[in-house]
Amino acid sequence: MVLSLESVLAIASFALSVGGLAHILIIPTLRRQVILAVVVAALVPTTGFALYRVQQHERRLTRMEAAIIKKLSHDTLTFEQVYEGLHYEEFATVNEAIFRLVARGALGQRVLEVRSADGTPLRLRVYYVQ
Repeated sequence: MVLSLESVLAIASFALSVGGLAHILIIPTLRRQVILAVVVAALVPTTGFALYRVQQHERRLTRMEAAIIKKLSHDTLTFEQVYEGLHYEEFATVNEAIFRLVARGALGQRVLEVRSADGTPLRLRVYYVQ
């Protein structure tokens, strides 16, 4: 499993919180024990929910990557063409999935020089399955 930025931040936040509360464990008084219990009671579900969301996002990206590979298996397409073919998906999710596929080497990319109808030169990035 690849740790996303959200995962790293959640883990770091949890570690800092626990580290900041370490003095409560050293001198046990009733008040400090209550504070520790409340903090732990708040951190456990919050951390659990954050990890659940990260896993959910990872599953969504995996499904998106499979759909992109399937779409590009016989064609060379631009990002817009891929995005439009993946009905009602979030732009950021499609962008992240393509970025990960290119970084892993599953997709190739190249820039084509084309001209518009009025002769203006344009650079167009296309993606293909390697």
